[in-house]
Amino acid sequence: MNKNPSNQESTKYPELLPLWIGVFTDILGFTLFIPLLPTFIKNFGASNLEVGLLLSSNALFSGIFGPIFAHFSDKYGRKLLLLISQIGSLVGFIVFAFSKNMQMIFISRIIDGLFSGNFPIAKAIIGDVANPKDRSLQMTNIGMIFNLSNLIGPFLGGVLVIRYGIIGVGFVASLITLAAIFVTIFFLKETAPIKTNKNMQNINSNSERDKLNDNKNSSVMISPKTYKTAIILLIQWIFHSIAFSIIQSGFGLFAYLKLKIDE
Repeated sequence: MNKNPSNQESTKYPELLPLWIGVFTDILGFTLFIPLLPTFIKNFGASNLEVGLLLSSNALFSGIFGPIFAHFSDKYGRKLLLLISQIGSLVGFIVFAFSKNMQMIFISRIIDGLFSGNFPIAKAIIGDVANPKDRSLQMTNIGMIFNLSNLIGPFLGGVLVIRYGIIGVGFVASLITLAAIFVTIFFLKETAPIKTNKNMQNINSNSERDKLNDNKNSSVMISPKTYKTAIILLIQWIFHSIAFSIIQSGFGLFAYLKLKIDE
């Protein structure tokens, strides 16, 4: 690992570069669909409530199964679980591309939510690779990719739905995800301690493995004040996410219903 401080941060951890592609496609899969909200009303007769539930259903299953993917990546490896997540998203996008009614669209978004392990596994990989002093800076790259996806996704989705309909959006999303799968298979290195640490590989029982982890972390004490600060920051992030989602999802409907902005 290159420790030369004169090097740029983007090249300090080159093994993370394939990871950013996976994160980008995960977020792009959501932002591509923002311009399609009026299309769901016009073409499929969806109500405003159904459109809102469509977005919420994806987020609900993401919130439930994302941590599960991250948990199993500790046991079975980051790369394997990331691939499963990406393949699941690919299936969801393919189903979406050939959707003929709102039921199929709901199924496609739920499938994508069920396999939404990209985001939490990405954070776990950063934790595996980056030094503690560099970890927060590398985490900010996720925010940068998030903003990039929000910049490209709605524009690309709007262009595709005008020219090709929802099948164009689903097809392009599938191609992007397929590219991410290719990059993960051939370029992303395994980083999970259970796969890279020989001492942990030789431990067969979960209880012994947990004991080793406890011994490794026994010297790290978290004060109640730090724990309280973390809870406050988490609550702030929850409110921020809710506000952002309301604006992002609601503006498309507002523009269509009130401002009469059509395709």
